[in-house]
Amino acid sequence: MNLLLQEMLSNADPSQVAGLSRFFKTGPGQYGEGDKFLGIKVPVTREVVRRCWNKIGFREIEECINNWDLVDLSCYPLLGEWLLDKDRSVLYSLAREGKTIWEQRIGIVSTMTFIRHGTMPRTMLRYAIEKFPPEERAAWLHL
Repeated sequence: MNLLLQEMLSNADPSQVAGLSRFFKTGPGQYGEGDKFLGIKVPVTREVVRRCWNKIGFREIEECINNWDLVDLSCYPLLGEWLLDKDRSVLYSLAREGKTIWEQRIGIVSTMTFIRHGTMPRTMLRYAIEKFPPEERAAWLHL
């Protein structure tokens, strides 16, 4: 069993399962069909990822990161940071051609790293501010 999975299992809290699982679509044909819940709250998950991310490989990450909260907690601080000085085309491939909804989400959410480092593509900026008043839009475009 990989380190990340061991750490997650050691933090399982069955008393939290019912409350936390109501946010996920786990019925037949839904995106989370068959998912099992451990009852781990987001702050605990963040701490586990923070402790373990640099001790595991992509295979272990792929095995565990299979729902929206784990994707959102891990993809931009891990994959996004790693890609800051590398070719980012893997993100475009994941977003367009990902085999699962999670791969597609990883491709999109990982770009948050670049935004946080001040490298938002111009097209993205234009979409982000398109509903702003003209004066405010102009100010953002001239930064």
